[in-house]
Amino acid sequence: MKILSLMGDQFQLIRDVHSKKLPLSALHDISADSFERDEDGRSPLHHAASLKDHEIVAFFLSNGHSPATKDDEGWTSLHIAASQKDIGTSKLLLATSSADQPALVGFVNIQSSSGMTALHYACSKQSIELVSLLLNASADPKIKNNLGQNPAHRAAAVGNLDIIKMLHSTCPSSIKETDSEGSSVLEIANENGHHDLAAYLENMINH
Repeated sequence: MKILSLMGDQFQLIRDVHSKKLPLSALHDISADSFERDEDGRSPLHHAASLKDHEIVAFFLSNGHSPATKDDEGWTSLHIAASQKDIGTSKLLLATSSADQPALVGFVNIQSSSGMTALHYACSKQSIELVSLLLNASADPKIKNNLGQNPAHRAAAVGNLDIIKMLHSTCPSSIKETDSEGSSVLEIANENGHHDLAAYLENMINH
């Protein structure tokens, strides 16, 4: 696949359709089998996700573009959607991956080059709705990133009790894990000044 700058014709088309300068049908020539990538390895679907354009995302998915496609940092479009707290795009991507497509089994748990899953980002961004959506789509709370942190570590760092409760309900052992430096979820909460959350975690761990 050809690597080109953001000024490439396909990406200009996407921007023009997004801004309503051109109709959606202008994207028909961007094939799922021969699309271009930008200098960061991002595909047309990545760009549609970054624009939060649900119509274009749906168009590419319906025309065979894979939600599992990664950029140079290992990000899928779902990583982008999660990092932007974009529920609409996330729903579209997960609906496609839940269809009868064996190649997309485990899509929700794809890790980036830094080991991050979409669930890690949803927890960091404190999106309760997105965390719920991902967990219902079989996101794994036990997966650790390159720092040895699971999603509960990320939720503890930002002090989100509701998300910690959701993760604990789905996977009780996730709140007991330590990262690569030996820091527990409880310790991460305390280190970031979230003492009420730390008290909750201590109570749950001891019962």
